[in-house]
Amino acid sequence: MTNRVFTQEELEEMGKRTIDLLTEAIEAGDKERAKKLAGRMYREFSAMHDLYVDWTAGFMDYIYTNYGEDVLYQALRKVIGASTGPMVDVKKVDFRRRVRGLASVLQGHRGYEGRRG
Repeated sequence: MTNRVFTQEELEEMGKRTIDLLTEAIEAGDKERAKKLAGRMYREFSAMHDLYVDWTAGFMDYIYTNYGEDVLYQALRKVIGASTGPMVDVKKVDFRRRVRGLASVLQGHRGYEGRRG
């Protein structure tokens, strides 16, 4: 006899991505489970996001403290330029599009709750 902590079904569910479980709940019409999984997925994202922010701030502080402002600037230009490509002149982007883009970023970071009612 084995002393199992988890059932086979529990192990299989732990092996699935939250987005897949959420999709299954939506397709099954299980609204309550879908709501719980959406919250779980947001918490997972937030934890990873916060970890990356802390790492980035730590790297930036280390570079600035040990190598100076010029090296930090060069590092940021290299990394940000590689991940974003050429910068867009914001003044040339339609105001409505800029506001929607900003709202999207803030919504993803809980900085904007939106108006209800």
